[in-house]
Amino acid sequence: MPDFNVPGSTFKLVLAAVLLICVCLAALVFVSSSNDISLAIILANPLLAPAVILQIIASGLFVTAWKVLLGVQSKAVFTFRECTAQIGVTLLGKYLPGKIWGLLGRSYLLTQRRLSGSDAMSLLITDQFITFYTGIMIGVVALLAYYSPALAVFTALLGMATVAATSKHYDRIIGWLLAHGTTFIRKLAPKLEAGTLCIHQRQFMLSFLSYTLHWLSTAGVLCLLFYPAISADLWLNCSLIVAAIPLAMMSGFLAIWAPGGIGVREAVIVGILALQLPLELAATIAITYRLICILIDLVIGGFAFIYYSRNAPTSPHEDRIN
Repeated sequence: MPDFNVPGSTFKLVLAAVLLICVCLAALVFVSSSNDISLAIILANPLLAPAVILQIIASGLFVTAWKVLLGVQSKAVFTFRECTAQIGVTLLGKYLPGKIWGLLGRSYLLTQRRLSGSDAMSLLITDQFITFYTGIMIGVVALLAYYSPALAVFTALLGMATVAATSKHYDRIIGWLLAHGTTFIRKLAPKLEAGTLCIHQRQFMLSFLSYTLHWLSTAGVLCLLFYPAISADLWLNCSLIVAAIPLAMMSGFLAIWAPGGIGVREAVIVGILALQLPLELAATIAITYRLICILIDLVIGGFAFIYYSRNAPTSPHEDRIN
């Protein structure tokens, strides 16, 4: 667990974020010089303000999905601010190779709030399951919409029909994955106590809805920012953007060798958008999305540092003493 009171750690984090932002801006200027979309045009876009508001909503939905899951247990009450800080720890930890450090940090914070290690792990597994579930479903449906709207509608209806069944049999599905997944996933099974994988259907559905709206809102931000360049064929271009964002995020997370999915996310976004858009424009959108992600990670991660510097996690032992 990082020490939120170490000024040197904060300085290194800010410095790394600033360097990444500078690299993104330099790449954006370089790539945009080959097409009609430049940083100045994006900033002058009248839809910039709605895009910023939509991004704030998207981030809020991300935190809301996690807060809904925490409502399953009754050992502690989590405020929206605390949930935001926990997400901030995860967003910072994903830049460390291995992809698990942010999740380990969030798990530690949960155990400091009277949750057992098994309960914390179960909540994190559920969070990741719903993240991948919604991301893959939206990405596949949107990609199919590019080729066949009728097939996309059918797949969307089929996917929605399976949500209730998935939430009802979630414990069995995760149990099967823990038994037949990768070596790392199988190692998690002995650490989970019986009954911790159960989740109320209502919480599952609400978290599913929050994540679905989060993905759509995040993609909508890019649609608004690049509206002048994609308006000629708005439906197909927006479909590809909606497909690219969640699929790129999932690919970046699975690429454990790439801190923050750097390079992997961009490659997936460019590969999908290049089906319809010029390569230079696809690269511009990918770099812009990376820049947005860094800014969001910096803001929410910075909030986590401030929050835990003022509200140090309280261990169960300290609670008993008080």
